Amino acid sequence: MASTLNATFTWCTKGLLIAAEEGWLPQKAASISKFGTPWVLLTVFYIVGAIPILTGLDIETISRLGNGLSLIYVMFPIFAGYLIYKKNPQAMANSTFKMKRVPLAILTTVALGSYAMAAVLNFGDIQNAWQMMIGYLVIVLVYAFLRQKKVKSMSNIVGSGT
Repeated sequence: MASTLNATFTWCTKGLLIAAEEGWLPQKAASISKFGTPWVLLTVFYIVGAIPILTGLDIETISRLGNGLSLIYVMFPIFAGYLIYKKNPQAMANSTFKMKRVPLAILTTVALGSYAMAAVLNFGDIQNAWQMMIGYLVIVLVYAFLRQKKVKSMSNIVGSGT
């Protein structure tokens, strides 16, 4: 289990460091030690990783729960396929990879459907997994909704050049 968790620690903080820089997480979460280690985020991951081990879950269950969490956060950028033309048409106009709205919507729907099927297969026989994942999703959505105002105000400051 330790080697599985150590492998995860090598990459798990990258996206969260960017999220902290953009204002989605508190700036303190992006604190880096003198050795270049994101110590606050790694401490959080260490604690979260220790809980299933201390509660006696086996490696398969821990792995499936971790995969399930990644299924949730990967769905957000995929879902952006539905919104990109409305929210950022200039990005689509400037993109080297162009796709019309209807094929993009179809591809996005297929991708989201595939991830939903993977979630069903992943959690099918883990006790209380769906309740945990739904609870996690609700917490993430509420947090994002509450934090959005701060992120927008930060982007306005950055966008104005001040």
